[in-house]
Amino acid sequence: SSPRLTNSKITNNTGMGVYSYGCSGTYLYNLFDGNSYIPMWYNIGDVVQHCTFTGNGGPLTIWNGKLENCLVADNLDAGLQTWWGSTVELVNVTIANNQTSGIAYFGNNLTLTNCIVSGNAESIYNHFSDTVYTYYSNINYPEAMGTGSIARDPKFVDGNNNNYSLMASSFCINSGHPDSTDSDGTRADMGAYPYLNSYNGTDWHVAIDGDDVLGTGE
Repeated sequence: SSPRLTNSKITNNTGMGVYSYGCSGTYLYNLFDGNSYIPMWYNIGDVVQHCTFTGNGGPLTIWNGKLENCLVADNLDAGLQTWWGSTVELVNVTIANNQTSGIAYFGNNLTLTNCIVSGNAESIYNHFSDTVYTYYSNINYPEAMGTGSIARDPKFVDGNNNNYSLMASSFCINSGHPDSTDSDGTRADMGAYPYLNSYNGTDWHVAIDGDDVLGTGE
């Protein structure tokens, strides 16, 4: 089968929200919130993009798969876990303020590109001490500080109230992989929510009382 789930809410289930194994499913713009256990379990062949995983009792679980442009935050366990011996790729994912680890890593290959991992009890729980590859990501995990990666305050607009957009002064803006771009044509930002600028003029004004959220300088 090839299920497709778009713009849906999977919330407040007792147990798991979605279990996708060998389905080649597509999951876009969905909210997984308040489920008592794992919000979603999926593997290679599934497309999971632009989804939000918040307030769940267990971690998003990936067995040999890819996660793109998603928010994983404020969960009561780890934010996400990689299944035993699997290969997982995260691209433009924000993993923040989860109660235990941001990522529970059970090997054997984990790659992060353009990601933010911040505010979790620990960034990565690395069960087998396997290699973690990070590229152009913001993560406080010295063992994984790969090319272009930083360890800075991401400056979320209001992470305490689930707003994980970036302030105009964030070091994550235009700091993603130089070969990737956001929808406004600028170099990609780190994290799930790019800071988009619609101004194309030649004149820029700076004011000490400018707006750090809007970045208007007015």
